Amino acid sequence: MTIYDTEWLITSDQVLEAAFRIDLPEPHQGMWMLSYLPTHLRLTRDQAMIGMTLAETVLAGQLDDCDYLAREVAQLRANELGFTFYEVACLLAARSPSPAVVRRHCWSAASPATRTRGSIS
Repeated sequence: MTIYDTEWLITSDQVLEAAFRIDLPEPHQGMWMLSYLPTHLRLTRDQAMIGMTLAETVLAGQLDDCDYLAREVAQLRANELGFTFYEVACLLAARSPSPAVVRRHCWSAASPATRTRGSIS
């Protein structure tokens, strides 16, 4: 798992998501966007790195359902972006070309209390 960080772009060797620095003449100049988040969101460089780390964590399947500490860390990272981990996992999974990936990621990101039959389809 390697995240490549340049002045304008943050990428990963594991996933196809990326973070882009915005340098257009607008109020948010110098802020960052993540490829899987809504385009109106502007992030700091630190938040962009957190978002890329989350993308690798979710899409590379690095979370075990039994590893509660790793899930807590992922939830805290998602909170730094203004989302829950469940929302981030579903945003990432929705970009996947495989519907099975969408179900697996969203289902495993939901807490056992929120899992109900038919809630993810």
